[in-house]
Amino acid sequence: MAKILFNFSGSIAAYKALFVVSEMVKAGHEVQTVQTVSSQKFIGAASLEGLTGKKVLSDTFEPGSMMAHIHEVDKNEMQILAPASLNTLVKMSLGFADDLVGALFQARDPNKKYLIFPAMNHRMWESSPCQQAVQKLRAMKNIQVYEPGLGHQACGHAGAGRLLEPEAMSDLILHELRSTSDKKVLLVFGGTREALDSVRSIGNSSSGQTGLQIYKDLRHHFNLDLCASNYLKRDLNFVSNENKSFFTDFKSLNALMEEKLTSNKYRSIIFMPAVSDYSVHHIEGVGSTENSKISSDMSSLKIELKSNFKILPFLKKWQPGVQVIGFKLTAKNPKPMAKISKVAEYSDFVVHNDVSGISEVSHQFEIYNSSLAVIDRGKTKSDMAQSLINIMAHSHGSSS
Repeated sequence: MAKILFNFSGSIAAYKALFVVSEMVKAGHEVQTVQTVSSQKFIGAASLEGLTGKKVLSDTFEPGSMMAHIHEVDKNEMQILAPASLNTLVKMSLGFADDLVGALFQARDPNKKYLIFPAMNHRMWESSPCQQAVQKLRAMKNIQVYEPGLGHQACGHAGAGRLLEPEAMSDLILHELRSTSDKKVLLVFGGTREALDSVRSIGNSSSGQTGLQIYKDLRHHFNLDLCASNYLKRDLNFVSNENKSFFTDFKSLNALMEEKLTSNKYRSIIFMPAVSDYSVHHIEGVGSTENSKISSDMSSLKIELKSNFKILPFLKKWQPGVQVIGFKLTAKNPKPMAKISKVAEYSDFVVHNDVSGISEVSHQFEIYNSSLAVIDRGKTKSDMAQSLINIMAHSHGSSS
């Protein structure tokens, strides 16, 4: 697990960063916190020491710690600044080292990542000094300055400048920590929607929420690459852009899978999209609808559908040797084995559930290996996520 230097500058939003420190510790990382004087006005050292079990660093000239700005940089693998105030950002960009946070930044190892999460009034964020500082910092090697959130601010204003929510910050940090890991997993979920015209489509009832829950449970264990349905974009705002892709229909999903699997190396693929079995082939009496809308004056529509081929059999062709975990949902089928066996032909494991076992409080499933033996079962989405973690850890070594 990683050793992290977590820096705090002064902001009323500092309480959010406490949750992030807690998440990092829970994930098994060793966290050393550092505070500016102004940040001590918002959160106390006792809170940080209680979360990390380590004394908070704050004084550049503390006896016995004169070389802390060198030693701490050397022994830690990443630095984080959250919240980052305007004052701290500008001083960092100009080379100031008049406090420990600044000294640690100026003494940073350029080969290690430094993540910055700004927090300030929207006018301060939009000001020329701030934007110039951000531009300078972003031009430096391995420094990532994230865009702040939008919304109401403590001062009563609204706009850009809010510190990102704890879950979003945690996800971005964990992604960076895992980015050099060999534990890359492709997670594919959500339903496809086949266009009738430029505004209408036909699809299925998949909400994508099971895949979303699996992502949240697996993100602490694996370097996840997401491919999700386009209608889940808002739900996945907290995931870094370089770590997610979106599809709309069968055609775009197929193209995305081929591109991903021929240009990236994955240890596992969790393939659980609700793929349309049919696409629109022809609508009688209607010309091209790609850039137009079918008239609502028509009393009826005769739509001809064409069958879509199965994408699952191509996954191992596009990337031989990759572990595939397929999914099969049945609809009150008392004899599902014929359906499960078809998925097992192209999968190392099959997660099966039936709509009869799915409700607001239950998500019953069983997992089969390629020999069609049941190796696990459970009753919730979180149970399913833990089963997937266990499968991949057993197959590829420890997930920690």
